[in-house]
Formats: sequence, structure tokens, C-alpha cells
Amino acid sequence: MEWKLGYLPFPPMLSVDEDSGDVSGFLHELWKTLRKEVNVTISLVRAKSFGKVNELGHWEGLVGMLENKTLDVTLNTMKFSYERCSIDIKATYSKSVHTQKTSF
Repeated sequence: MEWKLGYLPFPPMLSVDEDSGDVSGFLHELWKTLRKEVNVTISLVRAKSFGKVNELGHWEGLVGMLENKTLDVTLNTMKFSYERCSIDIKATYSKSVHTQKTSF
């Protein structure tokens, strides 16, 4: 089985070397582990944005690609919003399991 996996670089969580195409970061490591567990291959599809509604009322970016089934899943984390709940896709938003305040 192959999944079309959408992404948008979001360092340091997800970085892509434009010359080599190498992907790195925490989210990529998480997907490599999951891919082995569910025995699936992935093809990466780069999005232009996280997603917003355009002037015609259609979603663009990662959200739009999920909605029109260009993607099976996204590699990025996304904020939960009222607008994103209104789209008709089988999407599951996960709750944060841990937050940590950090200061420098």
C-alpha cells in the first residue's frame, strides 16, 4: 500500500534540503517509524501552504489537498480551528499529550 504524504517544511520539526531532497526533523522520524509499523510506502508531496479558504470558498494548501484527496495524510502538525472542522474529510485531530513551557 502507498500513501501520498503531504508536507510543508517547518524547521526544526520538518526540514527539506532543496538540493538533495533529503527530509529531516522530528516529524519525519515519527513517520519513518510509523511507516515500518503499518507496512506502507510513502510518496512525498510538497504543499504551498498549510491551508486557507480562497475567494471562491475552496480550501488551498495541505487542507485542500486532503479535502480533494490529492493526499492521504499530512506530515505536518496543524492547528485545530473552527474552519477546518467544516470540511468534509475523514480527518482526526489529535490532542496534545504534553506541553512544556521553555524560556531562554
